[in-house]
Amino acid sequence: VFYQPLCISIIVSPAYQLQSCPDPRPFRNGIVIGTDFSVGMTVSFECLPGYSLIGEASLTCLHGISRNWNHPLPRCEAGHCGIPEGIVNGQVIGENFGYRDTVVYQCLPGYRLIGSSVRICLQDNQWSGQLPICDIAGSCGDPGIPSHGSREQTDFRIRSKVYFTCSEGYELIGSAERMCFPNGTWSGTQPFCKRRMNMDNSYPTTLLQPFLLVIQQCERETGQNVIQRTLLRFSKKKLLDEAQNY
Repeated sequence: VFYQPLCISIIVSPAYQLQSCPDPRPFRNGIVIGTDFSVGMTVSFECLPGYSLIGEASLTCLHGISRNWNHPLPRCEAGHCGIPEGIVNGQVIGENFGYRDTVVYQCLPGYRLIGSSVRICLQDNQWSGQLPICDIAGSCGDPGIPSHGSREQTDFRIRSKVYFTCSEGYELIGSAERMCFPNGTWSGTQPFCKRRMNMDNSYPTTLLQPFLLVIQQCERETGQNVIQRTLLRFSKKKLLDEAQNY
């Protein structure tokens, strides 16, 4: 007994073999890579800058009577930056947050905007620039208080002045008085307190001689190092006079 396989013959006409899948062009806001859409061929899709691909990036034309792509055609959608951050004492104006859309920041009356008032949605789905802030109008920022020092006045409005002093044993380097300019900046330079050289601390508590010779190595403005000798004359532990380069 011989087994006779059951075979079904399928006749494929040349016309069927030459059929192609539907042309995916035009591809809105993107491009199609590949121009052969016949059965078994693959094409790829890319979006223009600022757009994101939704769906499969590559499609293959399937065999069959319907001759369709193996996945639905993708699409390109505009990037979305999301709702921008709000600001204290201000507001954000704008309703569209897609690629190249803009929003505008405004401050409430009595406040001034510091930073850019306009931000743009970029192709990386991020808002451009930094978030601005609303500060009190007609004022300067806090000028700070130097370490080992103090400051008088807490009014930072236009044309107001602040004064700086240092604690005992320190001297002020910089501006002791600063005024707030109309452009929101302070006059002068930021002060700081520098410790004073206290010669009293270097005097001996018990003097066996009325004179004390102090030898120091000093650096001049020219950068040259010199040896300086200072003769100190005392009377009952008090400095009477001194003579340098003795």
